[in-house]
Amino acid sequence: MRRLHLLLVLVSLATVSGCSDSSAGSVEGDRGEAGEASFGGAAGGIGSRHAEAGAATDGGDATVGTIFTPESEAIQIDWFNFFDGGYRFARRREKLSPQQLDLLEAIKIVTSSEDCWEDAVEMSVTVTAGDTNRAFAANEYTGTCGRDVTLVDFEAVSALLRTVECLSSQGYDGSSLATAPTIVPDDGCWHGLFNAGGASPTWWFRIQVPTAGEYAISLDQCGDRGLVVDLFDSDSTTKLASTSGDGECPALTHTFADSGSYALRVQMQSGAQAGDFFLAVDSTAGH
Repeated sequence: MRRLHLLLVLVSLATVSGCSDSSAGSVEGDRGEAGEASFGGAAGGIGSRHAEAGAATDGGDATVGTIFTPESEAIQIDWFNFFDGGYRFARRREKLSPQQLDLLEAIKIVTSSEDCWEDAVEMSVTVTAGDTNRAFAANEYTGTCGRDVTLVDFEAVSALLRTVECLSSQGYDGSSLATAPTIVPDDGCWHGLFNAGGASPTWWFRIQVPTAGEYAISLDQCGDRGLVVDLFDSDSTTKLASTSGDGECPALTHTFADSGSYALRVQMQSGAQAGDFFLAVDSTAGH
């Protein structure tokens, strides 16, 4: 029952906002200052805003045959699995590659099967056009499990996600610098971080900075966690920048003089919040 309950909880992802300073609205595209819920705005906005699950019942454009129409401005996909945790992929149209646009336009509505699995991969998919959000769902068994959702092709959504390397919250070992996974800025990923109740872990990452310039390190859905974010040089001997937040998501912006690999540490120091929250790294150029 616990695992089945998680599937039902997933449907509510589209209405959950995590950062205490976020507000409801449209899905995020590019990321700016952590906690801002502006889809446009001067900073590009991050937010954790979702359309209501099941709200879109008429689906995609019958002429185009896709949920991502010429009027669509952004896509957000929340990926979750009981064993691996979750992550988020969010991108505005102008930031999508030609390959990603082709894959997006191949995502279509499908008919529900009678299957209903436990511990399967589940995804909520939100398409934004102007002030309108349309919500869809996708899963391995292509079934609604009696929920009021509109299903789209699971394999088509998965093909899009394979163009990036978003980290699911329990799918990697980031407990030390030696095992730290690599994050590539500007990939549209909100990488997952997970902590159990009563635990205060530390997460390590390597940021592969492609070119010198200013980059923003953002966190989302932090709840009541007290978090410290430290940025180091490649071997973690020199601290380059640091920030913290207690009950709000900390945000760090740093100008890198050179391209290369840098070390990032996120420490949870307090809070009763358990489960997933998210991390993104983006260049501020052009925002």
